[in-house]
Amino acid sequence: MNRFIGVFATLALVSSLALAGENAGARPSLAVDGADGQAKDSYLEVRVDVGNLSGAHAVHFDLAYDVAGLEFVDFAEGDLYSESVVIGPVNRTVRGIVDVTIASATPARRIDESTVGFVRFRVIDPGRTDVNIAAFHTSDSNWEVDTQIDLTRGINVVPVATRLLGNSPNPFNPTTRIRYELPMSTHVSLQVLDVSGRVVRNLLSRTESAGAREVTWNGMNDAGRPVSSGVYFTRLQAGSEQQIKKMTLIR
Repeated sequence: MNRFIGVFATLALVSSLALAGENAGARPSLAVDGADGQAKDSYLEVRVDVGNLSGAHAVHFDLAYDVAGLEFVDFAEGDLYSESVVIGPVNRTVRGIVDVTIASATPARRIDESTVGFVRFRVIDPGRTDVNIAAFHTSDSNWEVDTQIDLTRGINVVPVATRLLGNSPNPFNPTTRIRYELPMSTHVSLQVLDVSGRVVRNLLSRTESAGAREVTWNGMNDAGRPVSSGVYFTRLQAGSEQQIKKMTLIR
């Protein structure tokens, strides 16, 4: 095991490199449970999966998160190995990284997909809950470094459905962030309505690719004048789907 630990200590010094080997085609991915309808002090569970492994004796991942929006709680191992040693989780709050290594004397069999583990966070700010894989490594049947991928931008979670996540902060003054998710490329219209249903601000109208998005509203109408305190609504039109969320402006 000492040799194994030394291997992964070395990996931390290398960036943007992928090594060919038994697991060169390994595919890490994320799934998020509880992303819809988040609230402060609720819990967000992130499942780390991997596919196309072939005899891997160890898997290591760095999960990046926004420390202003999430607080790390715990980690639970998945079904990758029947018997294993878990090193970590190590929560590097300054960098916003949770890193975990799982090793086993019995290598993982060739599988299409398996779960490495579950990382759980407490939600501090519902508007800042993005996570991604910042690094992913494996070692082969000879305990040699096999696959090493360090990513500056990470592997983004692809949303499974169109979701208007609402705004944060709420209530707000004078600005707020409006977040939404798209499962595919589509034309998007985002507007602010008053209580009578009248459009007071057109925030955007364009085609956007799949992913998580964020738009800031500064409390101004289309004429560039500040609107009064009160209740307003965000309306998201994405393709044929429409969603509306309430927000409150306090001057």
